[in-house]
Amino acid sequence: MPPTAIISDIHANIRALRAVLAHAQAQQAARVICLGDIIGYGASPAECIDACHDFAQCLCGNHERAVLHDASDFNTEARRAVEWTRLQLEPGPLSPRAGKDRWRFIQNLPERHEEAGVLFVHGSPRNPVWEYLFDMDACDLLGNTAPKVTESLQLIEGLCFVGHTHVPGVITQDCKFMSTADLGGVYEYTQGAKAIVNVGSVGQPRDGDPRACYALWHDSTVTFHRVEYDAAAAAKDIEAANLPAILAQRLLKGF
Repeated sequence: MPPTAIISDIHANIRALRAVLAHAQAQQAARVICLGDIIGYGASPAECIDACHDFAQCLCGNHERAVLHDASDFNTEARRAVEWTRLQLEPGPLSPRAGKDRWRFIQNLPERHEEAGVLFVHGSPRNPVWEYLFDMDACDLLGNTAPKVTESLQLIEGLCFVGHTHVPGVITQDCKFMSTADLGGVYEYTQGAKAIVNVGSVGQPRDGDPRACYALWHDSTVTFHRVEYDAAAAAKDIEAANLPAILAQRLLKGF
């Protein structure tokens, strides 16, 4: 496989996305795969969709699904952001072609992508769009593993890349979660093993580190990268759009 930048959860944060793409280019990434949630929360949905057109593959996340259909299961702040995003993107009869093309783009996003035995989804192999695989699902305080983890591992042949939780790390085939700190930022994949790799979030990290996060995959090595960007300016973009203040505050805190 050529060096591939795998990104997820951009969440309409064009400043973070541009920084990550520039970093990936400097790392000699030959292509980009996006695992969904291009939109939602942030103030630049159209710009982020436009930036994704040339990616090798983009998948559907739960925020794309909510904007297209229904956000009734979302919390109040997320639902407000979805409704605002829908107003920015949903085309009318007199909308310019670019607006219609963006809407068609998110309508046509697939739920999963597979190549050479490697699976790419937004959420989990069991439920590609909606299901979260948290670190505590791999092993809780009592040492128990959630069925969704064991069943997801049963559904994959080897390596699987996910996003959705905004927390990077790896769930190994023995159901252990390894953070990027545990891994020293690099995961070496063993052929024949199973592993679920969460690439973290470009636009709204939630692991206590506000820097944008993505993974570079090349052969059997997955390297996690953190990228500085102007989070304060991105927060001001959210405030200027009159989106919920908590969505701006989270960018500065990383959770």
